[in-house]
Amino acid sequence: MDSTINDPKDVAQTLTLRIAIIGELEEAIGRASKQRCNEILMHITDLFIGGSVRFSDEEIDLFDDTMSRLALAVDVPARSALARRLAPISKAPVKVTRLLANDDEPEVASPILEQSERLDEDALLLTARRKDQQHLLAVARRKLVGEAVAEVLVERGNSEVLRAIAENADAELSEASFSRLVDHCRDDDVLAASVGVRPDIPHQLFQKLLGIASEPVRSKFIAANLPVRVEFNCVEPHFIFVANGQSLLAA
Repeated sequence: MDSTINDPKDVAQTLTLRIAIIGELEEAIGRASKQRCNEILMHITDLFIGGSVRFSDEEIDLFDDTMSRLALAVDVPARSALARRLAPISKAPVKVTRLLANDDEPEVASPILEQSERLDEDALLLTARRKDQQHLLAVARRKLVGEAVAEVLVERGNSEVLRAIAENADAELSEASFSRLVDHCRDDDVLAASVGVRPDIPHQLFQKLLGIASEPVRSKFIAANLPVRVEFNCVEPHFIFVANGQSLLAA
């Protein structure tokens, strides 16, 4: 391995050269064509991704300013490509990440909304409250969805969004969110199946769900050997927790 690659002085000189190039490119943005801006953005993104793990906060801020300006000057395919590339990067520039997350085009916003760790709960709440269903769907598919964000998704979401949030095992659902979901299950067996297998559903709402679920869905709960509740066959429906993980039905 070439030892000069790891020399701190060489790394510093390389970063200085890169930042100088970015400064020159930034000056050219104002007079460049859209196609040229697309090309410049692609090259700057390559430059950032290649060195993101070792850039300082100040250097990332410089990338952020340049990329944000370019993102406003390029077309939808270029913004979409930028979003897909930045979404999984833990040190992605914050300003351009939020700019992309706020984009009205779902193909641009969705990768960021679904994957980026640079979006805080306030940014996600803003999207959940204001954006369209494709944006909400992307948020519902995030690795982690906080309780406040989930409540807005359940309140505003269409059937696809509701199914996605119910299927997301890492979504934190409040009792109010579960109650709304169960109400929607009356006309949606797919949603009912997802809600019913969540171990965090409050017991009384699971009782309600079994009371309104279709027979095929109810049978699915039982056949799945859930380590939780099952239905008792009596005049006033009653349910219990299964302690040993085996299905249990009253005679």
